[in-house]
Amino acid sequence: MPFFRLNFIIFLATFIVFNLNIYAKDNHFLSSRNLQKISSSSLKIFKIKIYEIDLWSNRIFFSYDNQTAIEIKYLKDIAKKRIIESSIDEINKQKKLSNNVKLKYSEYLNQSLVDIKKDDIMTAIFIDSVISFYHNNKLTSSINDKTFAIDFLNIWLGKNSSNPKITKQLLSYSE
Repeated sequence: MPFFRLNFIIFLATFIVFNLNIYAKDNHFLSSRNLQKISSSSLKIFKIKIYEIDLWSNRIFFSYDNQTAIEIKYLKDIAKKRIIESSIDEINKQKKLSNNVKLKYSEYLNQSLVDIKKDDIMTAIFIDSVISFYHNNKLTSSINDKTFAIDFLNIWLGKNSSNPKITKQLLSYSE
């Protein structure tokens, strides 16, 4: 019997440590803000995964009336300039932007984003009319412009996104 008890204790200890590690890998950064992950997707180009994206909310469904966050874990290095240009292009495809708005959005993104290295995490948290950007859980900027916030998040969540598969996966729980 002592052998059985020792094995059981080892099993139990391993089980507890394993589960604590899984919990630790969950984003306590967003969980601590009373947000819960509600869906996930990823961007692949020619079968190469570029990033993984998670949608978080303080409710079990997505709405811009809720606190909302997207978290992107990058699997490749990407230059800040490229992310800014791609973001402006994606927003412009959904909603034609004037040159002045493109310039304003570029300035917002320039102060919010950084050069990305593999395994970096960018997070955008939208609450009320403010969107706050984080790089590896460190605040880079907060912007009080509800239109910009929604336009930015619509890159992934908008009905006219250029990646409808990602949008559908992120919003699939609400169908």
